[in-house]
Amino acid sequence: MAEHSLYPAFVVFDYQSAYGFHKMTIPTREYVVGSGAGEFLNWNEVAVAADDMVEALAAKLKVMYKDTANFALATVYTKETPEALPLPRVSIELTAVGTSTDTSSDKATQRTYTFRSLDFNHFKLVLLDTPISSFERVVSGFSSAENDIFTILTLEDWAWQARDGARIETTISLTCCLNKRLRREYRMA
Repeated sequence: MAEHSLYPAFVVFDYQSAYGFHKMTIPTREYVVGSGAGEFLNWNEVAVAADDMVEALAAKLKVMYKDTANFALATVYTKETPEALPLPRVSIELTAVGTSTDTSSDKATQRTYTFRSLDFNHFKLVLLDTPISSFERVVSGFSSAENDIFTILTLEDWAWQARDGARIETTISLTCCLNKRLRREYRMA
C-alpha cells in the first residue's frame, strides 16, 4: 500500500456553514457496488450499507455545528490501485443540519481531532467553522458528543480507516485554532 493513500476507497462529505462551503475526506475499507448506495466491508468482514455508514457519521458530526451549517452530500470514491486516479461511485444525499447551541464564535475556526491507527500512524479529522470557546489542547475529558464521534470512527462495525489502511483505534487529542486560509477567504482582519 502506498503511504498516505486513500486506497481502496474514501468518502468526501460536502458541507456548508454560514460562511462557506467545505469538504471533508475520510478513508474507508473496500467499497462494493450493489443495491442502493452499495456497501463497505467493515472490520468484522461484514458488508455494511454505504448510506447507513455515512448518515450515521453525519448525524454525529452535526452536533458540533450551529444550525446555520448542514451536511448535504457524501460521495464515495474508489481507487483500483494506491497510485490510481479516484473514481466516483455513488453520491448520497444528506440532510444533517447542525444542532449545537454553543454561542461561541464559529467563523474561520478549525477543530482538529488526532487519532492513532492500529499501525501507530496518525489520522486527523478536521471540522471547519464550528463553535470554539477555548484554544487549549485537550487530551482527556472530551464531551459526550466528541466521544460519540470517536466511537463511530473507531467501531469495528463500520469501515472507516486511517490513510495507512489500518483501523482507527485511539484518540490522542483535540486542538482548536483560527484557520488563516478561511480568515483570508472570509475577508477578516
